[in-house]
Amino acid sequence: MLILPRLTVLLAFLGALFGQSAARFGDAIEDKVSDSRFRNMGQAYISQFEIVDSTTKFQVVLEDTLNEPEYWVVDFQQYGAEGLTAVDTQTGSIHPENTGECSSVIFSAPYQEENVTVGYYFSDQGNFVSRNVSLTDNQIDGSGANKRLFTSYQRGSNFTEPDSDGNDIQRRNYVLSFDDDFGYFFNCTDTNGMNIWEFSNTTDTIEFRTTIYFTNVRPVDPTDGTKGMSWVTSSVDLFYRLNRVAIVNFIVSSIALVKPVLDFVIIDLYFPPATPTIPDTKKVSIEMQFQTTIESPNGELLALYNSTSFKYLPKNETAASFINFDLGYDFPNGTQQCQYVGTARCRQIWNFNFVLELDVVVTDDDMPIDATGTFKFLFAKYQCNDPTEKKPIDCIEMNVDPLTISLEVTIQTVVQVVDSTSDTPTIQLVSLTGNNGEDLRSGGGRRGVNHLEPVSIVVQYFPEFLRRDFDLELTLFMVCKSNLLSSDAGCLSAPQAQRYVAYSNANFQFAVETDNNGDSTTVTYDSSSLTNDNKVQKLTTNAYDSTNEVYNMGFTNTALSQDRLTYTITTVFRLVQKPSARRRRAIAARTQLILTSSLDGDVERMARGLMAYGLPRARTRRDIMEAVADPQGHIYTLTFNGCPANSTFNAGTYHCQCDRESERYSTESFTCQGPKSLPPGLAPVDVVEDLQEPDSGRMPSSGISTAPDSALFYAVLTVWFTGFLCLL
Repeated sequence: MLILPRLTVLLAFLGALFGQSAARFGDAIEDKVSDSRFRNMGQAYISQFEIVDSTTKFQVVLEDTLNEPEYWVVDFQQYGAEGLTAVDTQTGSIHPENTGECSSVIFSAPYQEENVTVGYYFSDQGNFVSRNVSLTDNQIDGSGANKRLFTSYQRGSNFTEPDSDGNDIQRRNYVLSFDDDFGYFFNCTDTNGMNIWEFSNTTDTIEFRTTIYFTNVRPVDPTDGTKGMSWVTSSVDLFYRLNRVAIVNFIVSSIALVKPVLDFVIIDLYFPPATPTIPDTKKVSIEMQFQTTIESPNGELLALYNSTSFKYLPKNETAASFINFDLGYDFPNGTQQCQYVGTARCRQIWNFNFVLELDVVVTDDDMPIDATGTFKFLFAKYQCNDPTEKKPIDCIEMNVDPLTISLEVTIQTVVQVVDSTSDTPTIQLVSLTGNNGEDLRSGGGRRGVNHLEPVSIVVQYFPEFLRRDFDLELTLFMVCKSNLLSSDAGCLSAPQAQRYVAYSNANFQFAVETDNNGDSTTVTYDSSSLTNDNKVQKLTTNAYDSTNEVYNMGFTNTALSQDRLTYTITTVFRLVQKPSARRRRAIAARTQLILTSSLDGDVERMARGLMAYGLPRARTRRDIMEAVADPQGHIYTLTFNGCPANSTFNAGTYHCQCDRESERYSTESFTCQGPKSLPPGLAPVDVVEDLQEPDSGRMPSSGISTAPDSALFYAVLTVWFTGFLCLL
């Protein structure tokens, strides 16, 4: 029997390998070995990710532990994917070609070479080199792969902090920065030449996502790179969200007898034929449909004048947006079927599909950028024997001038760049309109708002997937005459004499964190903060439209002063979890370690059994489901036209009161008019004494608890006024 001697030798070998052991057959033996190699490891995190003045600013901080052999790898593919590691597990040499083209590994190096200390590139002197590099120049000395992302590598200052055992650890920050056009970042690829970004498309949002991996590599034996390597990897998701919405400002006909009605304008992704799975963010596919109705006693109908009689005119003459007919254009060619409505009236439907090249420069993330233009359609008039045919053919063109249908559309673009540790829901403005649905947002030569003009505000929140589980509820609508664009608290920080409350409910609460010389202070607001506020105005519309997933607010604009000043409108929302969502899943708060114990490497026999010792610190890592309770700010401006001529602001009634006794303020012309032209029943606006609650049938119950299934949202809208204002 030769088995016993071999077994004896094997047990003796294991005893020598792992030390003294009192094991016998039948005992449960721990199959993992505690590894204290990473007990003093620092953190890796993203300190900046934003777009400022059209430039993307992305910054990564790596904490180097002094006097500890280690090497940090930043990459956009998982360390060890397909067996590729930046540091060879058998030799300890560094291989940048085993990382993506946007990694931090920019040079090759052996673990040991002549006239250099063993493991030099894992030492405090050699594991990081400060440098400024170009995106186009060769970024390495010697052989290796070029890297295209980080433009700056800088050693930071030293600092001391305790580890998990209370011992002081000396550390130093390494800062990697990218400060350039986002296009460079957007084109990063992995070792297989695949783009690092994945995208998803919903009704309102294009979301691009990638994952950045931070890997700390340490040698098993600092004196010998062939003894193997072990590492710890953590990761953070990065998001680039492109939110676009079409806002139709007007649709008109050059002939009054032709009544155009818009059905819809749909914005979608455009996929170039060369890259059918990657959308072009500078182009949009648009589907547009509207109806026309004309008098047709003798078979009259309309037809598009010709295939090129469709034009796009940017409102900004310097803008370069245009329709690219070469990228696809579907249009209703020839005469179209007529559906008779009423008495001898022909209604026709017109559907167009085309690609619009957008001249949109994103200057700052989370700030709306508008591309406004007018679509013009030229139509000819025909007379047909049977206009109700699916495709009328027996038709004669009438000898009349062509008519034009004009449709002004604003394509609003908002870009959000964020990492998963700071991702939060955001409120965005969909539309801000006045009398007759005219656009009142600032810019583009739009007119301002008048005193006593009805104003409608439509907002929605992002990202969209939260809307399945949450509805919005408005808890505060406040107006003040101060310019508080830079204040996180908006009108809540204004003196009570300079503000009024148009709406508040019992669930209102809002907290703002302020930093005063390094000291963080939290200021909390609730209903008691509004006890002495004026209630001069009330909302005329206050409801969440769950079908269209937007929140509608309406009010009659009220003068606050005679002078030109800035109005700020501050709204606070909370996110209320839908009953069906509560049944579907409970959302519980949770934390994670940014540095997770995903350890691998070492020589093969040890790699399977290593565990991280217990990382020194826990950086709280949130995801967006934990951030639904965070407040968010939204700022917007519009111009106020001021009190009209021959009127004076009355501080007691908040009204532009006409100076002449024979005149009254008209809510049709928004001017002072005599009794012959003034519609009956008009009077100065009254001061409203009570807070107004929304229609209980249209809003969520005000008795819903604020925790933990609700969230506060905060929005600030700023209103420019020309010619009047003053709260006192």
